[in-house]
Amino acid sequence: MSTAKLAAKPRTVTGSAAARRLRAQDHIPAVIYGHGMTPVSLTVERRDLRIALSGAAGANTVLTLDVEGTSYAAVIKEMQRHPIKRTVSHIDFQTVDMNETITVNVRVHLTGEAKGVTSHGGMVDPAVDHIEVHNHKEDGNLVRCLRSDCWHCGNHYRCCHGCMHQ
Repeated sequence: MSTAKLAAKPRTVTGSAAARRLRAQDHIPAVIYGHGMTPVSLTVERRDLRIALSGAAGANTVLTLDVEGTSYAAVIKEMQRHPIKRTVSHIDFQTVDMNETITVNVRVHLTGEAKGVTSHGGMVDPAVDHIEVHNHKEDGNLVRCLRSDCWHCGNHYRCCHGCMHQ
């Protein structure tokens, strides 16, 4: 399973103005929560986050968050972005138990051109762009996206487990 370390600092000041000041200093406001723990407000450095998520699993990497000597195994539950700049503006981390199944959202990427598009002038209109994937540590790495070649699809696109590739 893809893992990476990420240093975080607790933050005591919350609110919009404090978050803007953090972002101006290249820090990202965040929160970590999970089973039986009270949510903790954090801040992470933008550069450190980019490095931690640069592996094969991308945003589905299991992170070891180090908060002043306390380590948490966590995944990104939600990553909010600025609507125009697309920079990360806030992150929600959720703690995970490495002995349990982890559920993550994985992007579905369609490749190729369906026969119905080339022969009948149709268009591919995918009903789903993300799916939930359940992964246990023995299953191997978490994936960033699943690719599906829609060339063999006829007039009605139905995707099955066999046509998905990492």
